[in-house]
Amino acid sequence: MSLVPLLVMLLPLFVPNVQASPTTWSIETVDAATDVGYDNSIAVHSGMPAVSYFDAHWKDLKYAKWTGTAWSIEPVDTFGDVGYDPSLALDSSGSPHISYYDGTNYDLKHAWLTGLAWNIETVDSTGFVGQYSSLALDSGGNPHISYYDYSNEDLKYARWTGTVWSVETVDSTGDVGATSSLALDSSGSPHISYYDWTNLDLKYAWLTGLAWNIETVDSTGDVGVTSSLALDSGGNPHISYSDWTNLDLKYARWTGTVWSVETVDSTGDVGATSSLALDSSGNPHISYYDGTNSNLKYARWTGTAWSIETVDSTGHVDRNNSLALDSSGNPHISYYDYTNKNLKYATGVPAPPTVAGIESCNLIGERKDSFDMGEIVFVNGSGFSPSTGYSFYVVVDQAAWTDGMTIPERVPDTEPFISSDAQGIIGPVTVWHDPQTAGNYDIVVDVNDNGQYDVGIDVLDDNDVKATAGFWISDFPSSDTTPPTISVLSPEFETYAAVDVSLTFTVSEPVFWFGYSLDGQENETVAGNTTLYDLPDGLHSLIVYAEDTSGNIGASDLVQFTVEAGEPEPLPEPFPTWAVVVIGVVAVAAVVVLVYFAKVRKPPGKGK
Repeated sequence: MSLVPLLVMLLPLFVPNVQASPTTWSIETVDAATDVGYDNSIAVHSGMPAVSYFDAHWKDLKYAKWTGTAWSIEPVDTFGDVGYDPSLALDSSGSPHISYYDGTNYDLKHAWLTGLAWNIETVDSTGFVGQYSSLALDSGGNPHISYYDYSNEDLKYARWTGTVWSVETVDSTGDVGATSSLALDSSGSPHISYYDWTNLDLKYAWLTGLAWNIETVDSTGDVGVTSSLALDSGGNPHISYSDWTNLDLKYARWTGTVWSVETVDSTGDVGATSSLALDSSGNPHISYYDGTNSNLKYARWTGTAWSIETVDSTGHVDRNNSLALDSSGNPHISYYDYTNKNLKYATGVPAPPTVAGIESCNLIGERKDSFDMGEIVFVNGSGFSPSTGYSFYVVVDQAAWTDGMTIPERVPDTEPFISSDAQGIIGPVTVWHDPQTAGNYDIVVDVNDNGQYDVGIDVLDDNDVKATAGFWISDFPSSDTTPPTISVLSPEFETYAAVDVSLTFTVSEPVFWFGYSLDGQENETVAGNTTLYDLPDGLHSLIVYAEDTSGNIGASDLVQFTVEAGEPEPLPEPFPTWAVVVIGVVAVAAVVVLVYFAKVRKPPGKGK
């Protein structure tokens, strides 16, 4: 990666925040001892989470790991006032390494587990050093640590060479490094995001050979007092951070040429602390603190918009939290429960994406699948991400669409892009202004813009009225603009003593399609006269629709009718004993049927 020092461009992206709850969260207490977990750090190995944290009651560093059935908890360092600002990383075998601050001796320390024994060493003891440490392991399992030098107000960096600790100052211009976040690229070179206390800016440093490159990422107001850094597969940095001027959560990423900066959440006092991780697709996920409501929140980039949700709103959740993703991209968050003074853990499984819908239509948005040559083709759709642009294809009708297939070339003179409005609705919008080629055509919205059809992600209209294509173009113009007339013969405006009611109607001309809407629900396609089965008791409304060969859609008058199936009248006395048994069985069965169908219906403090 080649970044030009001090070449910073702020590009606010006006992307929508989707207020949704697409994740199923599981929340539990890891350690219920008194006053534990205020400082914490989480990591995941083979889907199993582990947490390092500070025990404020005993002033110890502790470590918890999930065994598959329970949390295993153990002390790591109990000598003196130790364990502040822990940062945890797991090596390739899942063994933990922890950097932390020794408040008794004012030193930076490192602990790692070998078998069943914890090894503890002092990394830097020159002056007051080691607060706000951030730890990462290289491919060889060697630890690298960024941290704050309180004595000199500098950002420092230490790495294990294999034989000794190499310690150096990264930035000493002003009061810098009070909080930092470290990540290593594929070659093991360090990248650090940190706060410039003197200028109230978010800064970024990375090592090229023997030289540190330093630049300012964001200098608008008081920004970056806390930050979290991750690198994507191309080595490009992504940073979540606090905007203390506006009390917002912000996010910056390096595009390859400039910094793109945006606000993720601005609802109330949010983002004072955050933790960022990238999934396998490079999409950012952020856990963060909602100071207005004392809640834990979570934001993730869906590919088109930010999805924001509250993870835990029970009691007072405090600001310290840490996020890690497993190999499936599922979030794991450790955090402090201020109400109960203990360490908590949340993990979530996102719900599958909801596929939107797209349809060919006329100018006012009514579905229409038959067009004449020279007639404008429109589409409308819903369920899309708000205020988002998409790649759009009108293609010649395909016999079959399979997952991963390349989307065929667009029909000439059709629109290549469409956009949704603030409610996620598309159109009606023109997609083919003057079609001059008769035939059948399919419609595809390439949601993830990769040029291929992906089942469950992209949106397809290829099988509607005619069951052969999304729409078709007739090779001759039609002068017919009159919709078919539909007369409903049954049901009528009366009460029916049965749960199955005949639907009978007549149409004034040949049609391509029949359908009906019962009680305001979506249209049900039918081949002709049919039966409405298993209707619950009560008032019902019905409209029948039909589309003729010229694409004109007609609708019947609204028909209202009532179903009162009720229970059978009792037989007059006297009657045989066997009849009592039969009637009892029938009555029970009727009740069961009725019940069934009714149901269907400080800023970092300078020191600890």
